[in-house]
Amino acid sequence: MPALCFEYTNNLPIAEKIKSFLTETHPIVADILSIDLSLCRSNVRCHTDFVIGDGAKHHAFIQLTIEIMPGRDNDTKSKLGKTLRCMIRKHFEEEIKGKSTQLRVYLIEVEPDLYYTG
Repeated sequence: MPALCFEYTNNLPIAEKIKSFLTETHPIVADILSIDLSLCRSNVRCHTDFVIGDGAKHHAFIQLTIEIMPGRDNDTKSKLGKTLRCMIRKHFEEEIKGKSTQLRVYLIEVEPDLYYTG
């Protein structure tokens, strides 16, 4: 924990840059959450079948969902979300130009009683 899920629409030409983004992101997540870097893991999902708004081809999204254990204060969670949203915008700035791209970061606290590992 934390688990990051990076999702994007296939009309954004970003596939080649995602791994470098996540490699850059993990140490920042570890630092903000005060955890060991080795606990960060990510997966990537490219959506080929999607509809945004009126369905026009220029609509796109990048969504980063981060599952974390509870116990962080709101300032820490806010710092994490805002930092990662800015990183997404900066890292993929050229690729999202010319598209109506929605950028979203979601933080989800996992119930410890419902988290099983080992």
